[in-house]
Amino acid sequence: MWYEDLTTHYFGGRDDIPRLAIGWLEKERHYHKGETPKAVYEKLCEIREKPWLDYIYCGYHECDFCGKEKGSLNITIPHNGKLYHYPELITHYIEEHFYIPPEEFCEAVLVCPPMDSMDYYNKMVENGGEKLISYFHEMWEKSKKIF
Repeated sequence: MWYEDLTTHYFGGRDDIPRLAIGWLEKERHYHKGETPKAVYEKLCEIREKPWLDYIYCGYHECDFCGKEKGSLNITIPHNGKLYHYPELITHYIEEHFYIPPEEFCEAVLVCPPMDSMDYYNKMVENGGEKLISYFHEMWEKSKKIF
């Protein structure tokens, strides 16, 4: 699935929450190449270990360039009135395919609080993610009734 960096999309079609696309790459599409700052890459790896997910797909996406890596997580980072939304494969794209994310996203990554913290929750609310959080809680409550 390809989206141009920093364009607004309504991911999944289930909500009206605009999120800025970051790192949704495809083989036939142009993307910025270069060297991503090490601190940004390391923080993205850290976030990947314990992300907050507002929904989970039943399946995975395979790297369109080499097919060596698979991912299924979609992660949101709130910052400066925006919600940046990216696939977990972003670390693979950076490491193996020299993708360089936009500078404003890199800044957001570096100041993102741990996703299991109240600070992250507050940042989500402050930056327009209250509907995402409400939807997550609603789905959680429904799942408890099923299981």
